[in-house]
Amino acid sequence: MAAQKRPPRNPPPSPEGFSGNPSAHGMNVTVSIPETIDIRLVNASALNDFEVWTYIASVVSNFMVGFWVWHGQSTDVEELKVLSFVSWFCTFLFIASLGMVIFKRVQLSRKTKKITLQNTLPLR
Repeated sequence: MAAQKRPPRNPPPSPEGFSGNPSAHGMNVTVSIPETIDIRLVNASALNDFEVWTYIASVVSNFMVGFWVWHGQSTDVEELKVLSFVSWFCTFLFIASLGMVIFKRVQLSRKTKKITLQNTLPLR
């Protein structure tokens, strides 16, 4: 059996009618460069602390909401006592971790350095 050749699915475009690069002539490009560039440098350790406490606060907030929802849906009196304690404890942990997030954010903004670089490219 001889294998039949199939035509390609997307044949390449024919060179007829191709006029080259359409944007080779008459194209103007304008680039604007600022006179100064401001760079903010932060302390990596302070940034890491901020990110860790943000993560802790987000996890604790999920626990807090979950226990408060469970507390609101519970009908057992003994279970309500335990859930009330755990819900308030999670609320306290969330408020404490949120306080640490705010404290670390303030520390991070205080330890930030700002560097300004001047543009030295010649203008034409």
